[in-house]
Amino acid sequence: MQKNNWDATCPICKDVIDNPICPECIQEEIEQWLSGKNPMYLDNLRKSISHFDNKEINGPKCIKCGNQVEICPYCFIKDINNIIKEKYPELLDEFLTFFGFNIY
Repeated sequence: MQKNNWDATCPICKDVIDNPICPECIQEEIEQWLSGKNPMYLDNLRKSISHFDNKEINGPKCIKCGNQVEICPYCFIKDINNIIKEKYPELLDEFLTFFGFNIY
């Protein structure tokens, strides 16, 4: 059993969740960034994001909102990166500047 959830691991990459920010908080920041762009980007991104919802994972609490962090922000950002790369490559450089987490 994990004590204080400090050793919780991401079910996708299996790394320790050492930056506990939930996907919802990151998505909110991304949506805020996209809101100044074409509204089509925001609508299509919302439709493309699949939320990871596994209540069996006992992750740490988000440092922004207090919700449980079920996957690490790196895996979530990587998924968003792939969506933007595929659908809106013209936004990729700016996205990586703001949200890249040095994923490469």
